[in-house]
Amino acid sequence: PVNLACRGRDASVVWVAPLDRLEAAIEKGAVAAGVVVRRGVRVERLTEEQDAVGLDLADAGSGVASRLRASFVIGADGCHSSTRAAAGRSRGS
Repeated sequence: PVNLACRGRDASVVWVAPLDRLEAAIEKGAVAAGVVVRRGVRVERLTEEQDAVGLDLADAGSGVASRLRASFVIGADGCHSSTRAAAGRSRGS
């Protein structure tokens, strides 16, 4: 475990890590917590529902559409995020 506690007045911290190692560490923790990680899908649309988030997805290779519901969504798909666009957010918002 890494202690992320900040001491002093300056609480800004910058971490630099190779993306493949960072992604693997996040995925390992998420899977251990019961999260289903889906790769190779594009988020086409997000809808806020009463008790969940609805996601319209498309397989990145075949384009086959699917839909799922989730308690929350983490969009970790880069600076040209389809998840951010589907949520109606522009870059920097």
